Amino acid sequence: NLGVELKKVFITGASGFVAEHLIPFMRNSGWFVFGLDRKSEPSALCDEFKSIDLIDLQADHLKHHEFDLVIHLAAARADWGVSDDEFFRDNVDASNSLINALGEKVSKIVFVSSISVMPQATSDCLDERAPYDPINAYGFSKKDAELLFIKNYKSSEKTDLAIIRPSVLYGPSNPKNTGIYRAV
Repeated sequence: NLGVELKKVFITGASGFVAEHLIPFMRNSGWFVFGLDRKSEPSALCDEFKSIDLIDLQADHLKHHEFDLVIHLAAARADWGVSDDEFFRDNVDASNSLINALGEKVSKIVFVSSISVMPQATSDCLDERAPYDPINAYGFSKKDAELLFIKNYKSSEKTDLAIIRPSVLYGPSNPKNTGIYRAV
């Protein structure tokens, strides 16, 4: 890159399905990708990869890095058949570890949450102003994680926070244990 410093993105859940598609996109768009996952290999080539359980992440693990963007994909998902305790560990406690490790040294954070935090028993058209109304441990854990990010970054003058709530993510190489795969 001939001395041009690339923007740096930190992607959690770098061994997952979404990361498999996001990492090449980010790299092709000129970003330096730092990936992290508890699995031993990322799902796509990263410029740098760290294998660590997000819950064990400490600020020391990131001390040699400054990130322009953090994309938090790591999560226990509703259609994996995990226990309620695992949802709160992997979605809330791990998000808290990430927040503590990052502090305020990042300018932009994108947290990938879930539509499961919103009211489920309605045919109304809902937007981001809809109240929280999850119906299961997965939804409650994603709500609690959202609230952690909001508490720590929403009023920050140093960090822009975006929370997105996809309904279903699917596409090429979709994992066979997801609801959309079973439905098709």
